[in-house]
Order: sequence, then structure tokens, then C-alpha cells
Amino acid sequence: MKSVLSTLCLTLVGFLLPLHAEQAPPKKVLGTLSVHSMTQGALFFMAGRVGEAIYQYQSPLQETCALVVPVVVGSRVNTSVGVAEVAGFSLQVYSEELHNSLISGQRIMRQDWHFSYDPLAINKDGVITEGIEREEVFILNSKRRWVSWITGYDEPENCLL
Repeated sequence: MKSVLSTLCLTLVGFLLPLHAEQAPPKKVLGTLSVHSMTQGALFFMAGRVGEAIYQYQSPLQETCALVVPVVVGSRVNTSVGVAEVAGFSLQVYSEELHNSLISGQRIMRQDWHFSYDPLAINKDGVITEGIEREEVFILNSKRRWVSWITGYDEPENCLL
């Protein structure tokens, strides 16, 4: 009788756990932004890195697209003066708002969005997968060609068939 009751309880728990997990399905990654190497500069109490990232995503027509995104990452640290090449970073985009802002060339400042280091976090816009420390700030689409403000021309996306 105890074994039947135990089996029944375990079966019930087995059915309930998947139902609980399905209540908050994980968000789909909409795109990945990564930069392989960056130029790092340091001046006394500030250090920063600049580079050009590639944002890869699927278009509504299921084409693989790539977009160049200028980036800057930095923090206040006790350092000396210098310039060097360093490794880049990578992050995954989960929210439609962040995705649309990136592909439209809008400036993305870390403090204005919810970035996490945990892919299971709820209500995240993006997940930092490597290369950016928690105390660092960053800006995506950190610069735009000044001519684009006059002519309305922006860097075109490149979609491969």
C-alpha cells in the first residue's frame, strides 16, 4: 500500500512540475550582438573600450541579417595611461523593443534597458554572455555618421539569402 501511494504521489508531482514550468516559457533569442576585438584606452581613473560589433538576426522573411553596431564600454577604475587591443564581448537580445532599437540605429545605453547575466531571468531585454563586467556601462550604436543626420542615410543592414 505504501509503494502504491508513493508511486501515485511521485506521478502527481511529475505531472505538476511540467505545468508549473510551462507557465513562464523562456523567451526566444531574437539576435546576437558580438565584437571579437576592441581598442582599449585608459587615462588615470577611467578605462574604456571601443569597437564595431556585428548584430546578427533573422529578418521577417527568414533571411540571416548582419548589421554593424558601433559600441563603447567603460568604467571608472584606478589605472594608468595606455592603449591596447583587447577581447570583445557578446550579448543576446530577447525583447522586440531592444531588437527594433538596434536595427533602427537608436542609441542603446545600458542603464535604460534590463540586461542580465542569467538567461533564465524574467523581463530581460538582453543577456550579457561574455566580456562585460557588472560595474561597466556601455552604449550600443555609440556614434552615427554626422552626414546621416543631414542626408537621412543610415548604415544599411546586410541580409544574406
